[in-house]
Amino acid sequence: MPPVPVGIPSDTATAGGIHLALIEIEKHYDAVLEPVRRAAGSHVQTTPVAPVPLSALILDTRSKCRATLAKWVRFVIDGRDLHTEHLSLFDVPGMVEMLIRHVDWLGLEDEGSKALEQLKMSAHDLTKIAVPERRDWMKLGPCPIVFEIQATEDGQDFTVPVPCMGTVRAYAGCDPYCDYCLTEGVVQWWERQMFGDQDPLKAITAPELVLAIHREYGRLYSEITIRTWENRGAITSVGKNAAGRNLYNRVAVLLWVAGKAAS
Repeated sequence: MPPVPVGIPSDTATAGGIHLALIEIEKHYDAVLEPVRRAAGSHVQTTPVAPVPLSALILDTRSKCRATLAKWVRFVIDGRDLHTEHLSLFDVPGMVEMLIRHVDWLGLEDEGSKALEQLKMSAHDLTKIAVPERRDWMKLGPCPIVFEIQATEDGQDFTVPVPCMGTVRAYAGCDPYCDYCLTEGVVQWWERQMFGDQDPLKAITAPELVLAIHREYGRLYSEITIRTWENRGAITSVGKNAAGRNLYNRVAVLLWVAGKAAS
């Protein structure tokens, strides 16, 4: 089991997710005003100075982030009767600090899941601007790792599951790893974690094909590429699963990819 990220509160999985999102917001809110930086594994060109004037995208993203933080600050103030708090709704670090202080309470509220969703979206939008990437990696899916956080309530110890917020990435020439918890493993291991043990003859979905092809041949293809092959008649689906996603014959597609690579 990988180490638990520092700073995750221990009351609920929702509170843990909110806390992580707030940390990312504080990290990137002002970073979007700085010169473009290169993300790990990215070949995006850096710029020596910050863009002037600031783009509408940057201004709009920061404005939406402040509005989201202000909404949940007001929710906490009203819900906990904290009207003696003096906090500017333009003070992003101050709002983040306040929400972190009350994150356990917010995570237990009925509105906690909505707060998590909106704060994660703000963090994601800021990160895309502050640390742009060129996709020289393939997304294999959301990280399936679940952290087990020890918590205590009313003198009772218990364990709270907190799902990792990362994405499993595959780069040419190295084993796939999660971009958040940094767990690394061979493709076969990730495939078992995400989909369980599979019958080689069982029909599989496009995401499972992406993993299977990478495992067998080390080649990086996306789900879009799989669908393009089908649209062009190179491969055919053999039905749909219960969720309505197309299923493909694993062996037939792998043989076709092998032939494609050899040609």
